[in-house]
Amino acid sequence: MNKLLTLSVIVLGHSAFASDYQVYKVKKGDTLSELLGPRSTESLYGDDKLVEKSLTINRLNEQKAKKLRIGSYLILPKKEVVITDSTSTSQAATSRDGILSSRISHHQKIEVGVEFSKRTQQLENGKNIIINENYQANIKVIGNQTGSPTVGMSISNSNGVTFEDDSSRLVELQPNYELQTSYNLLENNRVNLGALVNLNEESNVTYNDTEVEVRRDRYIWIGASAASTIYYKKFELNLSGGLKQKVGAHSITNSEDLNLTRAQFTAKINLTKDYYFTTSYNIEAGDRNGSALGLGFIYEL
Repeated sequence: MNKLLTLSVIVLGHSAFASDYQVYKVKKGDTLSELLGPRSTESLYGDDKLVEKSLTINRLNEQKAKKLRIGSYLILPKKEVVITDSTSTSQAATSRDGILSSRISHHQKIEVGVEFSKRTQQLENGKNIIINENYQANIKVIGNQTGSPTVGMSISNSNGVTFEDDSSRLVELQPNYELQTSYNLLENNRVNLGALVNLNEESNVTYNDTEVEVRRDRYIWIGASAASTIYYKKFELNLSGGLKQKVGAHSITNSEDLNLTRAQFTAKINLTKDYYFTTSYNIEAGDRNGSALGLGFIYEL
């Protein structure tokens, strides 16, 4: 192995020693810039050109470096780089992960996204309320190590309420607000498990044969989440799910307290390096039953 390192360094044409380098086995979620980032406080493409040197040693181009194969080996600088310039810049890195969990990384990962969904609320009298247009914007900050929190915030607005008899009515629905944080308690090569706490305020429609009522509720939920990532060639598929139970509620417009459980299933596939298409399915059960199917788009900062 030392001969391999020595030959690789000589090929570069630099006066360096094999002892300055190490062999690193690529793990799930690694990127070249993230691996080299802690070794320098200046730009990775600065005077020392650590990324360019490592690409040459490992016979990689920039495209291949963005999709490192798990289990392959890299030759990387081992010693700290001495920086004489007092100017420093922060490094950015991308960490691949499921939507409801976190991963060990040198940096936080931030996701911003939008979603469109169709929601159906099932009523006791056999009628259904269908909310056709649900628009949601969200931002999620994902923790950088096991046990660090993932925090997500979203706001949604709804229009186009249709009833079982195909009649449409003008129903004023205020925007819904949601804050959720989850902790990644367990992580391995196949699945991540975590606990979550969710706070939200939302509008709901109730309907009988003669009246339509809009109620505004505030909820506290606790639950669990799970996520798994599948890699296939250039594609990355994230599958995740969550189950939460209402533990507290306050209705602004109605005194009736509801016992509710909600489940969510999400599939997220990368279109390019940082852009993802998502599809989700939500189920509500208990004193009120309903479901929602959504399509979305996510960008990783």
